[in-house]
Amino acid sequence: MMGMNNSGELFDLGQVKMMKDALGDDFTDLALEFFVDCGRFASGLVAAVEAGDVSGFRELSHEAKGAAAMLGFSGISGCAGGWEQVAKDGGLPDLESVREQFPQLVEATRDKLPDLG
Repeated sequence: MMGMNNSGELFDLGQVKMMKDALGDDFTDLALEFFVDCGRFASGLVAAVEAGDVSGFRELSHEAKGAAAMLGFSGISGCAGGWEQVAKDGGLPDLESVREQFPQLVEATRDKLPDLG
């Protein structure tokens, strides 16, 4: 599945730890804010593919990639980064993959986050 990092994991555990150490309880708030933003990312990515808007898709993919990477959510970041590269190359990913993969990665990340302690 596009979106998993090389080791097939959803998280960059070092980054998650660093952010948790730096932010304390605010990390949870920031993560929850990110998951809310994922609704905007998901709908915007789908709309951009439907409209054939390569530039808009690239920008939104870049934004999602960066926000996810900052939090250590490497599965989401990897997926968005792969899509960003497709758009940089002038293309768009398959609409169904955008509709399915991003929400699945977001859900899996959100569900597994409490397991990280």
